[in-house]
Amino acid sequence: MRQTFTARALREIRTQGAAVGIVTALIAAVTAAAYLHIGTKRETLTLPDLLLIPPVHEASQPDGTEALRTAEAGMQSGDYAAAEHAYLEARALLSPDSAADILSAAEIDRRLAELCFLTDRRTDADALLDRAAEGFAAAPDSAALTRGQRALYDLLGGEEESGLSALKAALTDVAAHAESPADRLDACGMLADGFAAAGQPADAVKYANLLVAAAQTAAPDAVPEYQSRLAELLLQNREYPEAERICRAALAHTDSEAIRMTLNRTLGLSCAHQQHAEDAEAALAELEPLSDPVGFLRVKAECALLCGDVRSAEETANAAAEAAPEADRADIAFWRGGICEAAGNPLAAKEVYIRAGTLRTADSAVTASEIDRALCRVCTALHLSEEAVTYGQSALAGCDRSSRQAIPVLADLALACILNYEPEDAAAYAEEALALADRQTRPHAESAAAPLAMGRICTLLHRDAEAISHLERARTEMLQFCGAASPETVLALRWLAEAYYAAAEYKKSLAAFREAVSAADACFVPAETRNALQAGLADAQAAVDRGASDIPPAY
Repeated sequence: MRQTFTARALREIRTQGAAVGIVTALIAAVTAAAYLHIGTKRETLTLPDLLLIPPVHEASQPDGTEALRTAEAGMQSGDYAAAEHAYLEARALLSPDSAADILSAAEIDRRLAELCFLTDRRTDADALLDRAAEGFAAAPDSAALTRGQRALYDLLGGEEESGLSALKAALTDVAAHAESPADRLDACGMLADGFAAAGQPADAVKYANLLVAAAQTAAPDAVPEYQSRLAELLLQNREYPEAERICRAALAHTDSEAIRMTLNRTLGLSCAHQQHAEDAEAALAELEPLSDPVGFLRVKAECALLCGDVRSAEETANAAAEAAPEADRADIAFWRGGICEAAGNPLAAKEVYIRAGTLRTADSAVTASEIDRALCRVCTALHLSEEAVTYGQSALAGCDRSSRQAIPVLADLALACILNYEPEDAAAYAEEALALADRQTRPHAESAAAPLAMGRICTLLHRDAEAISHLERARTEMLQFCGAASPETVLALRWLAEAYYAAAEYKKSLAAFREAVSAADACFVPAETRNALQAGLADAQAAVDRGASDIPPAY
């Protein structure tokens, strides 16, 4: 299957995916979106062998078709130099006087543009898309696909809002009404990728479903490939039972080792998120001979953690780090730090994150800002408040302060400041995060970090009514974007329950603690969190039983 994105584009998706799992001071979440894409290669959403390229005149120019096949094989294998040479060879055989050849040349230009984007040659990609648009002057759907391709590259390059807007404008009608099934498939694929990269997995799932449905008739042999991408998006959108169902359906209809590897990886994680340990182990057994050793160990560690086997998760993560090639060691170290953090071991996480920073190079996928933000979180959890503030400020300096990715960074920094007895700075950073969240055209999972942090800060400053208002909003947004059975939702419910208790609203506190305990039972959270929830539940129950009017708040 052809790889669709460059290392730079993957870095953008990873950054956005990691932000989906909002991890504040006391809990870290293992999120499928982050772990699926760190250090792995995304699978294609485009059509297989030549489906989108009109055939070259085989009778008079037999070598043209063979050149195109060679080019496609190079794209699939990552041999971009061979692919480029073969595409240019095929294009040279086309006649500028033939209408059909003009369209074929334009389609090859689109493929060459993709190749240039994959090899970090954006200027060349844009020039090729300009030339393709000229060739598609008489083919409006193909011209729209060319505009959509450019918009997708803009989006992946960081122009998120404008890129997504242009992508939708170019491709929505093509996806629904194009005469050519191939054009509809291509449009749905780019829309699914665009929405996923923009942190809108629900919309990505919508178009991936359309992609699979269209492929049933237009490209039946490719259906399992599209189903594998749909399952990944369902996992990212936390629709774990549906992701599992899609994986099992696709596995029954494909012998492709590459597709089966992706499906079993997604299946294992989907089962683990549902705490189905035996099913996850069965998927891992299928995955092991298909995957590279490090990739397999990473999925195994994540599944172990999600199923509550912390020791196995940490041991497997250590093995993955030791086996990682030199070029990937910073990224694997950062991932391993996330395992330690999510397992409730912030001290070990801090050591590993610092090592990731030491190993990081310009070619690493993980950014310095991501490492600094992680260190801010774990230092806050360790009550190393001055260090937490320093790392948080460094993380903020390294990111685009006007982007949605800045929201959780600001939130983490605000929590570090309140721990460091800097209430004015804490409130200012939290207010900035809230303002940025409110400016988002569409809410994202990151948005919930802002009211969560502000609510906690207000609780600690004894501004009870404000705290409850912000934390009720955070609970609603966490439930919407992260689901009821998630560490993020557990944290929001816990802090809301504590805010109710501080405000002497003990019955509401008891209900929120019960909801938090129920959510924690359906996902993995560290033992320390479970113990705190049980203690809070007992306090709230005692307060309700005694009438509570004379009981001083404990939070």
